[in-house]
Amino acid sequence: MPDTATDVTTAKPASPWALIASRRFGPLLAGLSVGAFADNMFRSALVIFVQFSLYAALIAQAAPEAADALKREAASIAALAPALFMLPYFLFSATAGQLADKFDKAWWMKRLKFTEVLVMLVGAIAMNSGSIAFMMASLALAGTIAAFYSPVKYAILPQHLNPKELLTGNAIVGAATNLAILFGTVAGSILVMMDYGTHITAAVMVTLATIGWLASLYILPAPATAKDLKVNPNIVGETVNILKQATGQPGITLVIAGNAWFWFVSTLYIGQMPTMTKDVLHASEGVFNLFFMLFSVGVAAGALLVRRLQQRQPRTA
Repeated sequence: MPDTATDVTTAKPASPWALIASRRFGPLLAGLSVGAFADNMFRSALVIFVQFSLYAALIAQAAPEAADALKREAASIAALAPALFMLPYFLFSATAGQLADKFDKAWWMKRLKFTEVLVMLVGAIAMNSGSIAFMMASLALAGTIAAFYSPVKYAILPQHLNPKELLTGNAIVGAATNLAILFGTVAGSILVMMDYGTHITAAVMVTLATIGWLASLYILPAPATAKDLKVNPNIVGETVNILKQATGQPGITLVIAGNAWFWFVSTLYIGQMPTMTKDVLHASEGVFNLFFMLFSVGVAAGALLVRRLQQRQPRTA
């Protein structure tokens, strides 16, 4: 099957493994996988470092009254970290979707991936600075790049894949993203607690981001689908416009509400896991890894169940 972006509508669908090995899909998959891995490794390492190292040392040396206050402060930071990472998705998704339509998607992805390298460098410096505010700001920056990358990684698939390959391509992207989130989270919590853990984690973050950028250089062109689109610089206004359009379609509204509720609840759970592990169960970061792995397995099992239920529904012509 030719590795071009112009003959996919007539070409014979490739098998999943052939699709992964093709230039139409392979560089895209590699870039998004290592990016998700690096982002979640950074988020996890930051939370574990704050809870089990930075604040643990302060609490051990503090008086009982001060120790309680430090524990509450550490718990607040642990809950804030995933929220800061997810907030840009709400703020910038509408604008990110416009940009994905306005520009060549491969061109746009390459620039986002290069920016991600710079953001990981900032995150590496922040993690070794000891400044909580700097760490939180760099985490929000990482979430912003991820928010702008999210719509384009799905929008490019119809231009590179045969229509009969789209279901497989979306499934592979979803599976790769979830696996990257899982392993990145576990890796971050392990690496950061090693000797010179912040230095090791920082080096791995930047290396992975660089690999993702290099992979993006091989993504095939995907011409703009709305080249003359005028991007609305008012991110709040554009988000409101998108929500108004969505609420006019009951089916879409339910999907958005369900998806938003899922991420809201999951973010709350993930944000409380480190505090529960350390202050309630008095356990190590290894127990946090176990909890997160079980959580991720549950998400994956739920996704498979939904897919099975959808396949059983009768289809209308």
